[in-house]
Amino acid sequence: MGKARLGKLYMGRVRPLLAVLLGLAATPAAAGEVMLGVYQHDIDDTFSFGNTENGKQIVIGARTAALDELAFIWRPRAHIIAGFNTAGGTDYVAAGLSWRFNFGGDRFYFEPGVGAAIHNGSVNLPSPYEPGLTPAEEARRLYNWTHKLDLGSRVLFEPEWSLGWRATDRLSVEISWIHLSHAQLAGGQNPGLGDFGLRAVYRYGVDAGRSPPPPPPRTARNDRFPKDRLPVNPPDAAAAAPEGRQPVNRPGQDVQLAQTRPPVNAATPTPEPPRERLPASPPAAPVQLAQAAPDLTAELPAPPRPAAQAPLRAAVARAPTPGIRRGDTALVQIAASATQDGAERALDGIKEELAGWPNAPGGRVQKAVVNGAVVYRALVEGFDDPRSAESFCTRLRAAGQACFVRASR
Repeated sequence: MGKARLGKLYMGRVRPLLAVLLGLAATPAAAGEVMLGVYQHDIDDTFSFGNTENGKQIVIGARTAALDELAFIWRPRAHIIAGFNTAGGTDYVAAGLSWRFNFGGDRFYFEPGVGAAIHNGSVNLPSPYEPGLTPAEEARRLYNWTHKLDLGSRVLFEPEWSLGWRATDRLSVEISWIHLSHAQLAGGQNPGLGDFGLRAVYRYGVDAGRSPPPPPPRTARNDRFPKDRLPVNPPDAAAAAPEGRQPVNRPGQDVQLAQTRPPVNAATPTPEPPRERLPASPPAAPVQLAQAAPDLTAELPAPPRPAAQAPLRAAVARAPTPGIRRGDTALVQIAASATQDGAERALDGIKEELAGWPNAPGGRVQKAVVNGAVVYRALVEGFDDPRSAESFCTRLRAAGQACFVRASR
């Protein structure tokens, strides 16, 4: 893939999603995470057929903090991710919910999730085995079958899990697995797509992955002097203060009414009765802080996992039985793969049907070259006549395995 392709990929498709993710991260009152990872693309992980597409998958995304609004389903986190293939393969965007379970002293966590995805890959490729095709059209369709990943549906499920390590309060590293498939709800063509890799996670906002420390408690020392009480002098301050000036009282001392010195030229001063002291203001009681919130990182019951999808088989579109002439041997073809291992796996998937058929037909892999492309056909042979081969193929179709009868010439 040239530089023009790379420029179109990262500027034309990544830039709009980056704008959305940066908008989420810039929300001042929000808390959440942004992610960036590199994945091995289209792996064979039991749930996916694998090894059809190449390149690496660059995955970016964002994830919220735990949502209190969804406490009735154990406070999940909402996520959105986008994956871009460096070799021109399948790109996708997915969104869903995930649940985090902490362990190892809050330093590690496991986070499974599930969502929905859309992709720009191939869907329902036409069969190269339809009758009446020109050699060029048959070769083109066969190349697409062996080199393009047909996921069978534009909208797919997106189960995932990640195992994370908190390096700091802000930064984490995750081992992550992402899977796309429709669980055969959209038909038998369901090879699945699996990506596995590492990603860095950065926490932003007030959440920061940990609870902030509580503020220091308030005490009487922090309280202001009551505004509805005028400042007065301490009991012995009036005599020490210069004439014409009143000393300033200090909070916490005994309070008495202010005294005024008599004029100098006044007659014999009449002794005033002792003034009654006012009780000092009691210190304000310390403000009781609100009780700390309960620990929200405790383990929660795991959400229901999606049903394991049925064993994957390379699907071959049904096609009318080609004409078989006298003397030809009837074969049943169940798959065509770009690798011999893929064809052998297809034959392994019908072992029970082979063992239960009269005279026990056998399977073999046939290598063929079409327009320079190497193809490995998964064939079943050993039938008495074409009608017996067609009956066996009908039985396979009833079990969910596509096939057709062809002649061996």
